[in-house]
Amino acid sequence: MARAWKLKNLRMLFTTLFLFSCGFGFFNSFFGFVLTERFGFTEGELGNYFAFVGAWIVLCQMILVRRLSGKFPEHKLVRWSMLGTGITVFLHLFPNDWRIMLLLVPFMAASNAVTFSNLNGLISRSAGAAQQGEVMGLSSSILSLAQIVPPLAAGVMTALFGTDAAIFFGALTILSGWALFVLAYRPQTAAVAAEVRLS
Repeated sequence: MARAWKLKNLRMLFTTLFLFSCGFGFFNSFFGFVLTERFGFTEGELGNYFAFVGAWIVLCQMILVRRLSGKFPEHKLVRWSMLGTGITVFLHLFPNDWRIMLLLVPFMAASNAVTFSNLNGLISRSAGAAQQGEVMGLSSSILSLAQIVPPLAAGVMTALFGTDAAIFFGALTILSGWALFVLAYRPQTAAVAAEVRLS
């Protein structure tokens, strides 16, 4: 983590990746409790729901991400897809019918798949050829840390404020990452930095 922070040209992208992954981790870790509490889902029904989410994410990665790749700049895709992820996670707080909840899944899966793929692409593209291995290793470490935080923090939130609090905070964390990206990312800066390292 200290090494990742020292790479100034990648610091903002690493922070964005952490916030995005951490926020979605809050959703993944505790949405099962929301489904159980609000709709009385059984273990089998929870498994079916998350399998449905996973299937949509895989489909979006195979079809949507591939179709968008090369047609639009990565940073523009991330700008809109991360916003979409934050909004769709937030909208999961409101439906009182589980069937309406299912309608949100394709949109959440699409925005999640586009964000994750293109954000990693931006990180890789912003690193010089000699740094590729190190940078992707650092990305994996950041993703691992982002998966540790939600179960630790969300347990306390749920105990104090109820199960919806973890979902709300997850959406807020994703939107914080989106705001940081929109305000701080400069494509030309990243490209120039990479060229300087290569030269």
